Amino acid sequence: MFEKEAGRTPGSDEVNPLAYGRRTLGAAAALSAVPAVAAAIDQQSARTLHSHAVNMYSAHDVPVDSGLLYFIVYAVAGSLVVLWLTVAVTAWVSRRVASGVGALLVLANGATALAMLFATEYGSVVFPMQWGVLIALPAIAGALAVTLLFRGAKR
Repeated sequence: MFEKEAGRTPGSDEVNPLAYGRRTLGAAAALSAVPAVAAAIDQQSARTLHSHAVNMYSAHDVPVDSGLLYFIVYAVAGSLVVLWLTVAVTAWVSRRVASGVGALLVLANGATALAMLFATEYGSVVFPMQWGVLIALPAIAGALAVTLLFRGAKR
């Protein structure tokens, strides 16, 4: 009546892709908050984003409002935190829905990172490279999580 299934035990070293996928979705949500934390630290200390904006726009006699660049970073990071947390919570209800929505979010997150990496104005990039890389980190973790959720769904 209570026989073991073909060598499986609760404490076995078998990898559970679904559990790892859920954890990785949580990591993607945590990584999506990193750009906001980095922007807050930068805004209070080194102000590298401000100096980049001043260097870029002052050559063209354009008034600089670096607060707008910081606001964009905060808005993107906040949106990504909410979206990745939504996918992580959805993974507890339905891994099939979470993997589909997660795949769409990976694409949207990747497109946002590419836009921050390659958007130019007046012949120079709007954001320094590190901001695009920070925005890309949750997409990388999300792609791994979606892969693990797909593997878990096939089992």
